Amino acid sequence: LWGIIFQGGHGVHLSVDSVGALQKIVDTQELEVDQWRGYKTLLDKDGLAMQMPEASVPPYQPPSEQDFMVCVESFMYGTLLLAKDIKRGNLWTVKSDNAVEQGFLLKMIEWHARARDGSDTWHRGEAIHTWTDADTWQQLHGCFGRFDAEDSWQALFASLGLFQRLAKDVADWLGYPFPQAMIDEIDEYLHGVYSK
Repeated sequence: LWGIIFQGGHGVHLSVDSVGALQKIVDTQELEVDQWRGYKTLLDKDGLAMQMPEASVPPYQPPSEQDFMVCVESFMYGTLLLAKDIKRGNLWTVKSDNAVEQGFLLKMIEWHARARDGSDTWHRGEAIHTWTDADTWQQLHGCFGRFDAEDSWQALFASLGLFQRLAKDVADWLGYPFPQAMIDEIDEYLHGVYSK
């Protein structure tokens, strides 16, 4: 996949796909994520692109209980690592690891929006202001700290609060157990590390 930027700032994503890659799409009738919003075929010597499905966003599939718990546990584990690195002054590592944490947070935001009202959540957080609820949008503004220890702490606690609220809703809506005791224990530990 290539990104091309033209003079004036207009851009296009261009991909050159192998016959094998196109055949897989034809066989499964499942587009790649970057094709969901639309694609245009410029050259198709083998006629495979004509057999590809039309661009569309796949229907929502709620996470399994296992996928939900893996996301919750992974996010919570990451908060422990972030707290230690903030305390040690490893701000570069904090920023790097926080990107991983934000991936779990985004996944929960998407699940929440889809479970709430079936919103089309695009991908990679694109157009998030159009599909997330107002409370989540507002809370998100506190989830990204500057290259500063205190700001990183505040962003961590804001992310934890948002993640917990969303995960609780998703668990309730999908009928999954919610690990409140684990989250409370980790939250207490994090505040202890912060106050030392």
